[in-house]
Amino acid sequence: MINCQATLVADPETAALLAANIPNPVLVDQAVAPGTVLADIGVVQKLLGRTGRISRLIVLPDQPLRQRPLAEISPDLMLQRADGVTNVGRLTDSFHLNLTAFGFLSFAVGIFIVHGAIGLAFEQRRGMVRTLRALGVPLAAWSS
Repeated sequence: MINCQATLVADPETAALLAANIPNPVLVDQAVAPGTVLADIGVVQKLLGRTGRISRLIVLPDQPLRQRPLAEISPDLMLQRADGVTNVGRLTDSFHLNLTAFGFLSFAVGIFIVHGAIGLAFEQRRGMVRTLRALGVPLAAWSS
């Protein structure tokens, strides 16, 4: 186990897993997404055995303290801009599509249920109609 003392922040389940495998103190926070650990990038590099190497860095478009362009500082990084509006828009569109599809599906199922209920009601009364017709009761007398 590598000893690089810095506090990690994780959800309760992930914190329990980390506490058994690493010597670092783990701060439990309910606000952290499940399966996610927040820590200093240098500590994470040491824990993962990737000292001096970063595979990906997601950067918000507006950085208050950015002095030079990130591509100029580290040209080998795969630069991926975090654009939350596009992702949220795609997620919302997907949700609306699923909601519409389930609406149509529930409408079709409802039509089959109503059709079956009406058919069953007529089927259950068919014997009574036959008996009344056999006794000679006119159609106008028993239909109202």
